[in-house]
Amino acid sequence: MRIWIFKNLSVEKIIEEHCERITQPVVNLLNWEEALTCTGTPAEPIYEIVREGKPMPRKTILYHKFLFLNHIIISRATGCKEKHFPLNSEVLRRVIGDAIYDMLDTLEDMQLILITRDYIPGVTARKIKLCNWDITHIDLDDRKITKYVSETKDLLEEATRLRLEKRTIYSQEFIDSYNNSLSFLALSDERGMLDYIYHREYESIHQQHFYESCHIRFKESNHQIVSVDKNGRIYHYMTNLPSSLKQFFNVRYYIDIANSHPLLYSSFLISHYTISKEELENIFSIPYKEEYKLLNLIIVLYSLIQIIKILYICSIFKKDKSINFKIKREIIRDRKYFLKYYIHYVSEQLIKHLKDRGLKRIKGLNNDVLVYLHRVMKGKLWDEFQILFHTEERGKVKASLFREIFYSYSKRVSEKFKPYGALFRDMYPNVWHILRNEKGKEDLLPNQMMKLESKLFSTILEKCYAQGWKVFNIHDAVVVLNVPENDGCSPEKVRAIIEETYHARLLYPTVSIETYNQCTDEVEA
Repeated sequence: MRIWIFKNLSVEKIIEEHCERITQPVVNLLNWEEALTCTGTPAEPIYEIVREGKPMPRKTILYHKFLFLNHIIISRATGCKEKHFPLNSEVLRRVIGDAIYDMLDTLEDMQLILITRDYIPGVTARKIKLCNWDITHIDLDDRKITKYVSETKDLLEEATRLRLEKRTIYSQEFIDSYNNSLSFLALSDERGMLDYIYHREYESIHQQHFYESCHIRFKESNHQIVSVDKNGRIYHYMTNLPSSLKQFFNVRYYIDIANSHPLLYSSFLISHYTISKEELENIFSIPYKEEYKLLNLIIVLYSLIQIIKILYICSIFKKDKSINFKIKREIIRDRKYFLKYYIHYVSEQLIKHLKDRGLKRIKGLNNDVLVYLHRVMKGKLWDEFQILFHTEERGKVKASLFREIFYSYSKRVSEKFKPYGALFRDMYPNVWHILRNEKGKEDLLPNQMMKLESKLFSTILEKCYAQGWKVFNIHDAVVVLNVPENDGCSPEKVRAIIEETYHARLLYPTVSIETYNQCTDEVEA
């Protein structure tokens, strides 16, 4: 069996530290003011025994327990994309006994791990961070370790099953169909995956171990649903798999929603302005015209004007200490003006297109709301923001807007701390106003959007399962496997199911498809 260990730290050394720690009584210094004084003669320290030392444990038993615990912690750390990960100490207690708590404290005292103190009993576990990444693995044939690992796996699977029965909003039939589809997942190019993993550059040792663990976890995984959160989001092996590794699996194609969550948010705008299905179809029918040249021209003009203004202000207010405030105020005012002009121009083009087709403008719909609806329907919201932040990658722009706008609990955005959010507010002021009001509700906006997404995709998958197809989802994407059961599952048919399901909710998505050539493993647009 492959066991993870600390490279330059023996289990025997950990056991020595552990035994010394737990056999010593825990004391409290009563006269610390007199005993620790820096002036005069310190008094004799007086200690109060808080807890007696525990009997010396059997080191032969501790050897297997620490070997197992170290393996569990390191394997969880290498398999987790985040720095902190939850550890089910109750399951570990049932496997190796009450000693687990002292063992974890010993590892923390030795600065091998760091344990967070915040948790909710019965809801969330304490999280652990691996501090010592000087690790390696060995092949070990040990029946005791094998027994511990097997018992832990069985208990975790049972806990997952009970949690799904208690919390999931899905029927057992749906869960069975989903798990059945996951069971068809296969690694079609294992050699290519390993070659990619061991030859790419990594930002950190943690990232390297995470990529390496993706191959190990797939070989050891039972390929079923791991969990379902309170919003109905389903998690499994493929959920957190890096995008660059997906090409090595037997995936025929992925089909996902462009600008998915901004589109989901538009449901609140549709409800607020009482926009009819016919009016939404009219907006969706307007072709997307790339005004990138205009947007880039505006950015250039804006930059030139700011340079001129800054030079002018600096020359006038040379001795004024508030010069930075004056410059900042001018920049913000001009940015709002230019963005307002851009939105006005785009909205006029959209309205003109409607008039040319003999359609009326939607009454009471603000210009920025009209542009927002059209952009998210066409899947172009992120692209325009990337132009505004042309020095940033698209993924970073997207993540920043999520963090500062859609997933932020705050109702305020500042130029200093939330530059992406401030730009969104200036570009879409009425959209932001309605969004702020949604943030104040008891059911938080991110939860509402994720619940809606879960309902949409569960409906989509149910329709696919009725056709006998082997498919599953990764949040806002449907994954179609390259198996004989999916020979009749064309992208056009899945697209039709997605659009039908979204249209029923008055949402009009742009669907993008990624197909994989199973011979060369090259991604095709």
